[in-house]
Amino acid sequence: PELGIFDGWSFYEPQVAAGDWWRPLTCTFLHIDHVHLGMNMVGLWVLGPYVEHVLGRARFVAMYIAAGLGGSFALFMVAYLGIRPPDVAIGASGSIMGVVGATLAIALRGYVKERAPLARSRLALLAVLVVLQSAIDISTPQISFTAHAGGLVTGFLVALVMKQHR
Repeated sequence: PELGIFDGWSFYEPQVAAGDWWRPLTCTFLHIDHVHLGMNMVGLWVLGPYVEHVLGRARFVAMYIAAGLGGSFALFMVAYLGIRPPDVAIGASGSIMGVVGATLAIALRGYVKERAPLARSRLALLAVLVVLQSAIDISTPQISFTAHAGGLVTGFLVALVMKQHR
């Protein structure tokens, strides 16, 4: 599988297993076209400022990178375990879904701690978003449900254990 100029930086499980250790991170900074980049930027623009405000800038960046790596790890494991064949992947969508997961963790923490109605409504809205995104992922072969799910879970778990900035 080739992606032209992205070939040396894209994620591909056999190449990662062969020692291309940088691919799980570098693939998260590449996009196939302007639409792909634009959709990720919209997600970051909508949810990013809130999560950054709650976690603080350094923790936000750490969570964002961890979520991207979590998406890559999920891709690696499903191919390594033979659940799905290896496939080439690029994009920040795992990181963006990590921001969604972090937002879920923050809302859950707020709801559990204070039973805040705003947190409950945000949890419901985010649950609908995750279900819709999953349906799109599963029905569109060019989109990686695995990377999105890995990023979502990683972002959720990392934000759940992080100290909140404010």
